[in-house]
Amino acid sequence: NYNSLSKILLCSLTLVLQLTGPGWVKAQLSGTYTLNNASATGGTNYNNWTDFANAINGSGVSGPVTLNVQSSLTVTNNVQFNQFTGSSSSNVVTINGGGNFISYAGSSTVPQVILLNGSDYMTINNLVVRNTGTVVNVTGIRITNNSDNNIINGCTIEFTSLTSLGSSSGGAYVAFSSSTSQSNLGGTLTNGNGASNTIMNTLMRTTNTNSPGPFAGIFESQSSSNFGSVGYNNNFIGNTIQNFYTYGINSCYSSGTVISRNDVSRSNVTSGLPASYTYPIYEAYVNTVNRSLRIDSNAVHDLPFINATPSSSHTGSWNIQWIYAGGTSTLPMFVRRNAVYNVMTNTGGNLGIFAQASTFCNITDNRVENLRGNSTSTSLNSGAMQGIYAIQGNDINVSRNQILRCRPFQTFYGIYMNSQTQGSTNTIVNDNIIKDNQCISTNFTFYYTYGIYTNGSAWNVYRNMVDELIQQGPYGYCTPFYVVSNSATAVHNWYSNVATHCIGAYYTWGLYSSINSGTLNFRQNTMNFPYGQSSYGYSYYQWFHYGFGTGNTNFEGNVMVSNTFYYWGMYYGSTTTNCVYANNHIWAPSSTWGGYFYSPTGGTVYDYATWRGNGVGGQVGDMNRDPRFLNANARDLR
Repeated sequence: NYNSLSKILLCSLTLVLQLTGPGWVKAQLSGTYTLNNASATGGTNYNNWTDFANAINGSGVSGPVTLNVQSSLTVTNNVQFNQFTGSSSSNVVTINGGGNFISYAGSSTVPQVILLNGSDYMTINNLVVRNTGTVVNVTGIRITNNSDNNIINGCTIEFTSLTSLGSSSGGAYVAFSSSTSQSNLGGTLTNGNGASNTIMNTLMRTTNTNSPGPFAGIFESQSSSNFGSVGYNNNFIGNTIQNFYTYGINSCYSSGTVISRNDVSRSNVTSGLPASYTYPIYEAYVNTVNRSLRIDSNAVHDLPFINATPSSSHTGSWNIQWIYAGGTSTLPMFVRRNAVYNVMTNTGGNLGIFAQASTFCNITDNRVENLRGNSTSTSLNSGAMQGIYAIQGNDINVSRNQILRCRPFQTFYGIYMNSQTQGSTNTIVNDNIIKDNQCISTNFTFYYTYGIYTNGSAWNVYRNMVDELIQQGPYGYCTPFYVVSNSATAVHNWYSNVATHCIGAYYTWGLYSSINSGTLNFRQNTMNFPYGQSSYGYSYYQWFHYGFGTGNTNFEGNVMVSNTFYYWGMYYGSTTTNCVYANNHIWAPSSTWGGYFYSPTGGTVYDYATWRGNGVGGQVGDMNRDPRFLNANARDLR
């Protein structure tokens, strides 16, 4: 163990002091005790928390210890458990709270109710930890100084009087931190604050009306010098966080963290805003050492409060985010089965799931639903909305996710994969559903709505559905599929994807490609655009393929149906002939001004027959007739 030597030395020093100290030596604890303030301290009873903590800290344990709390008590100082002798996996100190409370008014210098200061193998069950302090850095339980193998289970941690807030309200319900300062929550240390701890099934809340909440719900900070080599492996499981100011759960400079089955919201609040940007689940500089990082089965919802509207909301929210998170090929990172829903923002970004510089990460089986921006805003800010967004990194698998019912105020990306490392082997976007997402602003001249956007590494994009991707404002662009390639060795495979019932008020591009180098294989995809116009007006230009670049594009075996009144067909703006069209099925019965194709040499418009026969366009096996889908309205496009 990374801190075993320091613990042995500390325990040895404590034992020497016990054997030589003047008159205060007591036997080590073992067995069952009570905490009852109706009786004096003696025998197997402790009258108060201070007496019990002093006994544990001073004498240590020689066997398992159980403390059954029978009294709710208000204390005048925090309860501190230090490193004590005898603790082990078989000599666990268990505190059964019995639903009783311990109450303390935290100060700026001693903000926490309970401090685990190097203590190991302690379990606290069903205790109400109440902080009545008004200082900005009020804290429930602080864990520091290599406190390992502790469990907080089934407790309630509540703040009753927190009204202060600022740019960094520095408290937390649970903090792994060597510092109490709001400006440095986390602190700076050589070794970590604690490893193999579990915070589980605990309710974290504020009880005063519309409190801003603490800076963080759970805040874990370990060591910036060894998080890549030490397995901290802390667990945050099944907790309910009902109010926070900036971070719901924050883990930084750590490794092997599991964040699972937590419910994160601001349901304690009916009005009043948090920080300008909120980060309900956030990890930064986290690593896989001896077990995988996991963010799974969490719910992030109802921000900034239940029934909020975008126009009265905070600026933005990056709902599940991790930065510089390192998985490996044998121990990848898992972000799976999470739900992000009912998150309102005003003019800033609203990101469902956001990965930056992540390696070997599986983003699977998540649901992002009903993210909304302010449709009446006139501020052209960084207000893009992304269902799933990954930038930089490598070996990312995005599969079986759902992006549903989002209403951005400006630019929208269902799935946006940007600037991943060339040559990644696990760059996958498969079996995702992007459905009923609509840009609703009418205040911007041009903006964009994308279904799946890939830029960078060679992606394999298979069997995804983009359904009802709609842009309702003036002069907007709707693009279900968008791909950019700038690497000569990149091969992008897009197979068996479906885009249906999509429309932009000005342009609809089924596939927009910019293959400057490398190869795009776009095969056996279906694009069905039955809408003749959007709610704003006609979709003036509708192209099945709008392509550029001098790389290679193979556009083959696709089925395309359009009901627009205006241009439809293919456009390839390269001056080379590196785009191959073959065996496609094209049908546009309602086109009264169009039926046109642009040639690869640029400028000349051809009708379908000329396109097919010019030796450049539709070359082999194309068809121009009704595909007779079984039930297009029910999305059965067989």
